[in-house]
Amino acid sequence: DDEKNELTTGLEKLFERATAEETLDPHNAERIADRLLPFYSSREDFDSVKRIGVAVSEAFEKIAKDGSRMQAMAWLQTAAEFARRAGDGDRMNRLKVEREEAIRRSASEMKSFSFSHEFKKSEVKEYVEAILDETNWQQSLFNIAAHFIVSKQHLRDQAERAAETSPLMAAITMSVIADDHVAARVDGDVDADGPLYRHADFSRQFNRLHLCKALEGAVERHSLSSEEIAAFMQRSSLFSDFPLLVAGVKAWLDGDYVKSIFVLVPQVEDAFRNIARRLGESVTKEKRGQSGWEVSMNLGDLLSMEKVRAEVGEDIHFWIRAIFADARGMNLRNQIAHGLVSREVATYYNCEMVIHCMLILGAYKDVAAACAVRAEASEAESAPAAVAEEAIFDKEEFASPVYKKANGVEIEKGKG
Repeated sequence: DDEKNELTTGLEKLFERATAEETLDPHNAERIADRLLPFYSSREDFDSVKRIGVAVSEAFEKIAKDGSRMQAMAWLQTAAEFARRAGDGDRMNRLKVEREEAIRRSASEMKSFSFSHEFKKSEVKEYVEAILDETNWQQSLFNIAAHFIVSKQHLRDQAERAAETSPLMAAITMSVIADDHVAARVDGDVDADGPLYRHADFSRQFNRLHLCKALEGAVERHSLSSEEIAAFMQRSSLFSDFPLLVAGVKAWLDGDYVKSIFVLVPQVEDAFRNIARRLGESVTKEKRGQSGWEVSMNLGDLLSMEKVRAEVGEDIHFWIRAIFADARGMNLRNQIAHGLVSREVATYYNCEMVIHCMLILGAYKDVAAACAVRAEASEAESAPAAVAEEAIFDKEEFASPVYKKANGVEIEKGKG
């Protein structure tokens, strides 16, 4: 005990110096506190626990006031955490509110990075022609569904190549900021799938012009109605309310993107709930804090089921999760369900992306088969897949007949 007391006295002197105004060093104070707090807690000396915790919290709050908003975002988090460890709930809540404001204001300090890529109109037209079927509208929609999904393995290959060419960037833990909070952190060392969400987003952005032109081309070539497009989505009988499906598609065709996206996004969750039911899985869970109450599972819960993942296949499962139900990706379902999106989310491109996902669900087994065929062909050729690469726009690729039947897979006839 004498030795422990001697060590504690020494640490207290160092702590006093680290928290003094003229020698303030919050980070050193944090390191010392991490040694003192367990000791005082074990002795049930809660006055000392509160004193140490509040002192560290105050130290980080001081430097947060003088730093940038991005620095304050991190320092106020530490300040709030030590307030919690000190048992000071009021202080912790106040610091969390300040941190939320710092996060909200940090957007003005962030830099945007962009690039441009020019496409010739003739090349885009040729690309779309290679995807669309001449006469069969269902085949055209299926080709679009199968062609514009990027396999998870291909995204992993992209991430690995990026890590080789930019190892420092790959090693940095990235924070995903959502208005007033950190929605997720992506660390490739401990989260193997984390970087794939960013590459999936890059792929969607790079391919969105061609997806939009392909959908426009299919509608124009086959004079498609909202009922016909919705009927294709319903080929798999996953959606509970067909008239609602038609209304969402019609809104998209009419350019009412607000109505379209807010009607159709919840239908994706409905589809996966029905998949789970078909597989014999329960789709309800206990309501937190209310014994005996139950609520419906959300899309994240449904996608976490191994049977659901196996049913739709790894590629579709990841694609849907990245867009709708993971904070490392777009998280579109959760953003819409919790009222966290503005009018700006209802864009032409986002609606086309949702339409594409619902086309995938309309023929998910055939799309999964097409993804497998494409992966086998890519592996055999020892070359990257055609979709979502920067160097795919040569004429041979455009004219390739492989897309006439979605990488060799023809949609099953007699449905829809």
